[in-house]
Amino acid sequence: MAMVDTAVMAAPCLSRVKGPTAGSYGFDWLQPSSAACTRLQPDDIRQFRTCTHQTNGTFGLKDPAFPCRRSEHSEVLIYVDKATCERNLEVMQSNGP
Repeated sequence: MAMVDTAVMAAPCLSRVKGPTAGSYGFDWLQPSSAACTRLQPDDIRQFRTCTHQTNGTFGLKDPAFPCRRSEHSEVLIYVDKATCERNLEVMQSNGP
């Protein structure tokens, strides 16, 4: 019986992760003094230049996120819901200067 690498089999499924959706929550982590979790609208989503899916979490937490670049000085971390966004924002702020 041949051994099957399940990571290889799962790869096509992982590549189908869609970008963030309206109704998700995010904050601009490059602007820590004014960062706040906000509910994203369709117009917000259209402003992003690039988004990647980060499955291993941010700030030492395990919550998947979408870092989405808006400009050279703006990158929004987007999470599935408000509670997850606020938890990550709190950890980011507690680790700041």
